[in-house]
Amino acid sequence: MHLLHLGYYKKNTIFQQDEKDHRGKDFLSNVVEKWEKESLEFKKLGIRTTIFRIGLVLSEKGGVLKKLYPIFKFFLGVPIGNGKQAISWIHIKDLIDMIKECMIKKEYSGVYNAVAPNVITNEKFTHELSNVLNRPSYPKFLKAPSFIIKLLFGELSSLVLNGLNISSKKIQTVGFKYSYESVSSALKNIYSKNFKYNDLKLYSNEIFELIKFSNKKISKSKRRNLKVSEDTTVVICYGDSVFDNSKLNSIRSF
Repeated sequence: MHLLHLGYYKKNTIFQQDEKDHRGKDFLSNVVEKWEKESLEFKKLGIRTTIFRIGLVLSEKGGVLKKLYPIFKFFLGVPIGNGKQAISWIHIKDLIDMIKECMIKKEYSGVYNAVAPNVITNEKFTHELSNVLNRPSYPKFLKAPSFIIKLLFGELSSLVLNGLNISSKKIQTVGFKYSYESVSSALKNIYSKNFKYNDLKLYSNEIFELIKFSNKKISKSKRRNLKVSEDTTVVICYGDSVFDNSKLNSIRSF
C-alpha cells in the first residue's frame, strides 16, 4: 500500500479527472508518477499493490484545518486567490476506513483516488467553514490576494492557488461507503462535541502498527483483532529514495 498526493493530476481542469487520466506537466506530477511506477514493481513479485492518491484531509488536529482555525476564529477567513479553484477533500475517518478496508478486501488493487464524492470550490469551502464556526461570510469581492499567498507559502503556494477536480467513482465501484460525502457534514462532525478524535487516533494507530517496519510475524490474534485476513501482506519501502529492482531487498514485509 502506498499513500501519495493528488499532485499527480493536471491543475484547474473543468472536467473531473480519474485514475486513467494522464499526469500533469509540473514537477510534483513527475515526482508522484515516479513513486507510483516504482511502487507497482511489487506486482511483479505477486504482491497485491494498492496506491491511494489522497486529497485534502480534514481533521481538527492537523492538516489545513489546524492552520485555518485561528484565522477564521479571529474573523479573517476569506477565499484564497480567485476562490474558484476546486478542492478535492476527504474526512480523516473516511481515509482511515479506506486504508483498513484495503487490508481486508482483496478487491482493492491498483490506483484509487482517496477523495470525497463532492468536489467544492475554495469559495464554497470558506463559506461552509465560516458557517460551522459561527463566523460571518464576507462579500465575495473580499479575497486573499495571490501575491500574499505566494509570499507566505513560497513554492507550496501552487498547491493552494491551483484547483484539483478529482473523481471518486472508482473506489465507490469496489463498494466503499463514505461516512461524510458533503463538506458541510464533515466540518460539522469535526467541530461538534461528538467528534471523538481519540477514537480515530486509536483506530489509525492500529493500522500503522500493522504497517511499521518489522521482521516479526503478526500473531493470529492480532490479525483477528484488526480483522485482517491471513493472506494479507503489507509492504512498506524505505522512504529515503525511489527504489529499483536491485534494492528490493531493503524492504520489510510481513
